[in-house]
Amino acid sequence: MNIVLLTGPMGSGKSTLAHRLCRAKLNEPTGCIEGDAVSMTHPGGANHRRLDLVERNLIACAHNFSVWGASFLFMTWIFTVEHRMNGFVSRLEACKWPVMRVVLSGDVDTLLKRISSRPMPNPMRDRDATWLSDVTAGIKTFKADLHINTAEFDERESIGKIIAAMNGFPKFRKPR
Repeated sequence: MNIVLLTGPMGSGKSTLAHRLCRAKLNEPTGCIEGDAVSMTHPGGANHRRLDLVERNLIACAHNFSVWGASFLFMTWIFTVEHRMNGFVSRLEACKWPVMRVVLSGDVDTLLKRISSRPMPNPMRDRDATWLSDVTAGIKTFKADLHINTAEFDERESIGKIIAAMNGFPKFRKPR
């Protein structure tokens, strides 16, 4: 199974792109795991113990998709520090799953507009612009296989860039 890990600040399009990519790869078994959905099932603040638990649950979900026979798994998660993302990727790769890292970003005003237009309550929605600005600046420096500023490209262009990168990603195994 090949994993495309989408990370970026809230409002950068992680979940939207992951679901669209799943549909774009209909000729192959695919799956999608949203880290936000997994993490909201656990009470408490974002401490290291809680983050470890969420990451273990994400890996357990990935195992289920692997057993099911998924060729590709699209995972989303907000990593605010690079070493946390690197550790998570190492754990995925220890399971013999190659991982392509995609970092999504955008300007803070665009991200805030996207977040405020969401119909459902989201605990992350109430974060302030300073926090979002700090996270966005940090994420832009992450080592990744692909960086996309989703404020500069529409959804179709972003999907095209990700699929092109997937097709040329040397670590990915060809679907059976």
